[in-house]
This record gives sequence, C-alpha cells and structure tokens, in this order.
Amino acid sequence: MNTSLILVSALALAAVTACDAVRIPGRDDGAGQGGASDPVGQPSNDTPAEAPISQPDSDPVIPEPDPVSQIEPEPEIPVARPITDLAQIGATTCGLELTEGEEPTLTMAQLSTQRAEETAPQPEGLFQGAVAGTISAANIVSTLDTFPGIVKMEPVQIEPDNVIRSGHCGATRIADNWFLTAAHCVDDPYDEIRFIAGTVNLRQTEAATMFTADQALCHAGYAGQDTSMVNDIALIRVPDDVVPALVSIPIASYGQSEELLSPINYGTARMAGWGSTRYGSLPSDQLLTADLSLVTASPGVILLESINEIGPCEGDSGGPLYLEEEDGRQRVVGVLSNVQGPRTQAPCSGTYRAAYTNVGGYVDWIDTVISACEANEGLCN
Repeated sequence: MNTSLILVSALALAAVTACDAVRIPGRDDGAGQGGASDPVGQPSNDTPAEAPISQPDSDPVIPEPDPVSQIEPEPEIPVARPITDLAQIGATTCGLELTEGEEPTLTMAQLSTQRAEETAPQPEGLFQGAVAGTISAANIVSTLDTFPGIVKMEPVQIEPDNVIRSGHCGATRIADNWFLTAAHCVDDPYDEIRFIAGTVNLRQTEAATMFTADQALCHAGYAGQDTSMVNDIALIRVPDDVVPALVSIPIASYGQSEELLSPINYGTARMAGWGSTRYGSLPSDQLLTADLSLVTASPGVILLESINEIGPCEGDSGGPLYLEEEDGRQRVVGVLSNVQGPRTQAPCSGTYRAAYTNVGGYVDWIDTVISACEANEGLCN
C-alpha cells in the first residue's frame, strides 16, 4: 500500500478516538471526565464544547505519476539537405569575364599562342610560375620521388582563327580524380585543360602521361584582383576513364602541417615547377626546385621569401609548396598565388616574396567539394 495512504488512515483513527473522549451535550452516561452530569442542553462551564470532527467517507486518492509523461522525447535528427547547387558548398565554375578597365590576370597576361595544325603543344611563355635566379645543379630535379603528385597544367582556348592560346601553371594530384591548383590559373574562359605528368623533363614526351579535363571548380569567394587574390584556390576533376592511366602519379598528402606552421617550427619550405628562370623568358623544360624562407603564415596565406635570390616566377602558379614532416613524408601545404617585390626591381629578381594559398585553411572546403561531386556527378560536370 502507498505509505502516504497509511499515514492518512492513522491520522483518521486518531481523530475518531479523540472525538469519543468528548462529552456530547444532552447525554450523561457517567463516562464523562467530570463525574457529574450537566443540565440538559447546557455545556459544562469547565469543559468547553468542541465541534465533532467529521470523518471522511473514504481515504483520499493520490494520483500515481504517469510513467509515459516522464520520458523525454528524443531529439529530432536533422535530415541532410541534398546538394543541388555549387553555391551550397562554396564553389563555382571557374572562368571570370574581364570587366571594363580590369587588368588581365597573371595567367592571361602571358598566354602563348600557336597554330592548331602544329604538332603537340610545347611549353612556352607563361606568367607566375617557376624558379628564377642563378640556377645550380641543386635546383634541377632528377626524380619525382620527393615531389609527389606534381604535374604541368595548361588551360587551352581554341579560337575561331584556328589559333590555340595556352596558359601555363602547376597542379598537384590529391585524390583519384582530383587536382589542386590556383583559381587564377583557370579564371579565364577555356575549352579544355591539358596535363603533362610523370616526367621531370617536358620534352621527354615518351615518358610522360598526357590527359585532359574539362571542368574546374573555383572557390566561390575568389574574385581575382578585385579582392587581392584571396581564396585563390581551385579543384580540377578528370573523368573516370582517365584515372587508370594515372597509376604512376602518386596522390599527395595535403593539409595542415603536423606542427604549427611558423618560422620557429619550419624555417623553410620547398617549391617546384616548370616556370621561367627569369621574368619574360620561356618556361623551363626541366622541373626546378628551390627552398624558400618562411616569413609568416595566416589561415589564408603563407608568405615566403627567396633565398640567395632564387625563387618562383612565371609558370609556377598553382604549383605545390612542400613541407617535409618528421617521418620524411612530403606534405602539400601551399598553392602558389603570386610573387611580390619592390617596384624598383624586375619581377622574380633579387630578394622578393611569394604568396601561397594556405591549403591547411581550405581542407574542409576541398573535402566538401570532392565528397559532394563524387556523390552527385551531375553537380560538377
């Protein structure tokens, strides 16, 4: 029985016992406390009359708690909204139209031209790209082992007068179908994107793997020179039927460095590319490399400086910046965006700086775009 009900019943019985001890007016059975009877209808002067205590007809009923009402409802699990537009993942199809008075981008400024009926395109002048300065044997790359994923990339325009306009940049393979580069490399209209991979010397075409892609996705926040080249990052997807031919091109590790990216933890980083050895010259056939001194690193940009007046130049845009971790693995932490130097000296000369988009700050964007496009091929084609 409920404990509260037992207590109520005990109190009720006590009340009844007390009531029996009170003398009832008009009745004298000799059992009262005074031993003498009072006149009929008159209460005793020494014993005040008390009102009879009424007994409840039945025990009070205390409602039991409803166990169902005590259960908290489970939180609703949000249903993932299907991604049907690139804007939902912060991406856009690359290719910006020049507005009136706008300066050409670094890539467009040095587009090379050649007749379509000529043989396979050969690398020619480009903008924002390879190692400049006095080149030594230490700057010449003899193997791709320490530069995983690096490839030469050429956005191509085929014009009505049968002339091919070809840009020159670098890129890095970061997934089966995906390459990472700079947005400014593909921010002008293009008909296709050509790649040369698997060789340190672009003239050795017999050892190279050549393939094309027709789609590039730029960061939606990229607006070129209007916003000082911020968010200068892009992803390029190659078709599934190309992937088997890329077996010799390793997929590079990319993202944040193991330690905080700062001059204290990483004094230098290494770049590579097929760019010019001096401003305005033809790009290099041979893959070249150089160490750069780390100056600062923010979530968006890594700023580095040339060492011994050697660093990136025309043709290295979009190319990777590598850090060697403690286990010896090379990690891509940057994508070349632009070079900076005093206005009093020629570009890519003397002591100058290079700005790389910080890949570590865009890992979520990269992974989201790749996942969304793999889940919905129509989204990115």
